[in-house]
Amino acid sequence: MLSQEYADRKTTDFLLGASGLTCIAEIPNDDRIKYIPKGERQNIGEEKMDCVARAFNNSLETKFLYLLKNNLLPDTHVKFLKENGYITANGVEFSDAFIAILSGTTRQGNSLIRPIDTIHKVGLVPKNRLPQLDSFEAYHNPARIVPTIKKLGMKFLEYFAVSYERLSSDEFVEFMQRDSCVVGGYAWPTPVNGVYPRVNKAPTHAFLNLYLPAFNIFDNYEEIPDDYIKTLAADFSLTDFGYRVIVSLKHPPLPPEEMPIQTTLLALLKQLLYWLRLRKY
Repeated sequence: MLSQEYADRKTTDFLLGASGLTCIAEIPNDDRIKYIPKGERQNIGEEKMDCVARAFNNSLETKFLYLLKNNLLPDTHVKFLKENGYITANGVEFSDAFIAILSGTTRQGNSLIRPIDTIHKVGLVPKNRLPQLDSFEAYHNPARIVPTIKKLGMKFLEYFAVSYERLSSDEFVEFMQRDSCVVGGYAWPTPVNGVYPRVNKAPTHAFLNLYLPAFNIFDNYEEIPDDYIKTLAADFSLTDFGYRVIVSLKHPPLPPEEMPIQTTLLALLKQLLYWLRLRKY
């Protein structure tokens, strides 16, 4: 995972604060647990090795449910989410498979940056369009992503922008007073009195560093049925970097019937000029 991470990084990647962007869903620390997703094991059937895609989707599902519950989205954006199946009885659900496939997840896993960069570029689709399947090969089959699904992901990006910044491990605790972040670590040592102790082993897993005190994380493996929260020791060995997710609103183009008359007339004039050029030649 780490070697792939360093290979995937770009000189244009933003470090913490460098993008100048503000996330519209920075959830207060004590409230984050109220908005966590339902949770789903990544090893239903075979192990899917898509923990990174799931960690970022867990972050985004938490943020979007917070926005919905607190009426922080315009009606146009809520309508888009509802009409296209993003909002379910479980909250807001994004397809892990969509991002796992398009980011090139393998049986060895993935880097941390590639899935969030993929979300930034191709958007998100509802979980019910690409749910989890039992076998690794069936789940990760690129043929599952038909053109209509890809088109929906790009439509999502007409309403929402998803960006990211990289932060270092010495920034985790201070930053988490503002927001959660996605990190990596070894999965999993045997817990002691319900707390996962530090072990000096290479990171093998990614998860959402959810809330303080350091560190309570949201995972893709259950502790007990329907409990996906793990408490890590304060000195638990995490990757020396992580990623924050930034959600911004975009303003989709108006449908023709809602466009100002000047805009509609200009579009018709352009079409007429194009037709006249064709007739000339």
